[in-house]
Amino acid sequence: MTSLYHKFKPAISNYAQIVGKNVEIDAFSTIEDYVRIESTDNVRSHISIGFRSKIKQGTILNSYDGLIKIGNRVTIGPYCFIGGHGGVTIGDCTMTAGQCYISAANHISTKGEMIRFQGEKAEGIFIGRSVWLGANVIVLDGVSIGDGCIIGAGSVVTMDMPPNTICYGLPCKPIKERPK
Repeated sequence: MTSLYHKFKPAISNYAQIVGKNVEIDAFSTIEDYVRIESTDNVRSHISIGFRSKIKQGTILNSYDGLIKIGNRVTIGPYCFIGGHGGVTIGDCTMTAGQCYISAANHISTKGEMIRFQGEKAEGIFIGRSVWLGANVIVLDGVSIGDGCIIGAGSVVTMDMPPNTICYGLPCKPIKERPK
């Protein structure tokens, strides 16, 4: 953060676990009880949490040799999971409710070989600024969610969502524009 805030540290619970060297947490951020933040020592692996962001109880952030970039003033609700295989970027002022699952990887499945040995693809996930993910939302690899988007509780996001729309469903679809 700017030099004005460099002396202020984040509030990290004694019951949180931070594993790996490639983790940055900006000033005034809060990491609650039983949060696990894990970054490997691989040079591609990195987790950054912006200024005044809050990671609530029981959440897991795991870079899996990828990048997780959480912007400023973001709140990640309790018991969420973010897997950064292909990279996850979450814009400023975004909120997630509890138990959201955001995974920037997906298994490959083709005929003729055991699924376990077919590998995975990791394209990445982009979540814009001022987005709200309701409870139990699942965001799958390769998806972009536009600025100002609201994703309804229980939705499974399998394709890009346009900015400033209210979206929900299985699979998630844009339903209407947000009121101005």
